[in-house]
Amino acid sequence: MRFEQTADALNHACQFHTALSDFYLATSNTDKSEKVKLLLEYMAENEKTLAQAIIDYQEQASTDVLYTWFPYTNDADILKLPKHEDGDLVQEPSDAIGLATKYSDELIQLFTEMSDYSDTAELKELFDNLADMQHQEKRKLSMNVDRLMDL
Repeated sequence: MRFEQTADALNHACQFHTALSDFYLATSNTDKSEKVKLLLEYMAENEKTLAQAIIDYQEQASTDVLYTWFPYTNDADILKLPKHEDGDLVQEPSDAIGLATKYSDELIQLFTEMSDYSDTAELKELFDNLADMQHQEKRKLSMNVDRLMDL
């Protein structure tokens, strides 16, 4: 078990969102259908927004929250960044949604575990809110994909 501060976990999540944004954008610039390109560009922009939300929180959070230490075991399979080859597998909107769901679920798992290890109500609320934000983003993506398919 290693010890990690709240700020470390937030930085990991922020970097993950940024890397996903870059991955989705790079994937959209390859030979894809127009719908898949639009979806990937939307997903890239959404990941940037989520990264910025974490940055905004960090700027406003108290140092007590950000620099709280707690035991946390980090599963090596959580927050694995996509490989370039993964982008080649995205040929249909459902492929893109599958990837987005996978990565969103990994973040939800991380935030849930962090919440479980939190020893204060403020920390638990932070990680519960981040997990809830990911759940909401998954629902929003699903609705927007339905709209895209209607075009």
